[in-house]
Amino acid sequence: MANSKFACPHCGSDNIQRCSIIYQSGTSSHNSVTTVNGNVEAETSGSSSTNLAQEVAPPQKQEENYAGMFICGAIALFCGYDILHTGFSFLELGLAAFFGFSAYTLNDSNEKASAYNEKQFPIDYETWQHSYICYRCGNRFIIH
Repeated sequence: MANSKFACPHCGSDNIQRCSIIYQSGTSSHNSVTTVNGNVEAETSGSSSTNLAQEVAPPQKQEENYAGMFICGAIALFCGYDILHTGFSFLELGLAAFFGFSAYTLNDSNEKASAYNEKQFPIDYETWQHSYICYRCGNRFIIH
């Protein structure tokens, strides 16, 4: 078994590669424009990646949906306002409760996502930057 810093700790092979390099080399972007008689008919773009690149992809920040939270909150407030000024309605009460709960749930989700993005994501990304994979045994490990 090899006793090198740059060897797999499981099998000792030096046939290893950093996950970020595997991801970069296995991912590509493409853009395509189709024209007929000088007129643009279709534009497509996207990316593709190998299975291995997908497996070693970097961690992603969690999505925060503040727009949805504010919209749900505004609808709930509007329904509540309407109930107070035009009279009680089960439909509006149900809508106010539904959208109020949705705003509350989205707020909770946003707080969790924000906390992950600020605290845990930098740690996960740093770990990913030092992650390697062994092409001999498939072991994933970290080298600092």
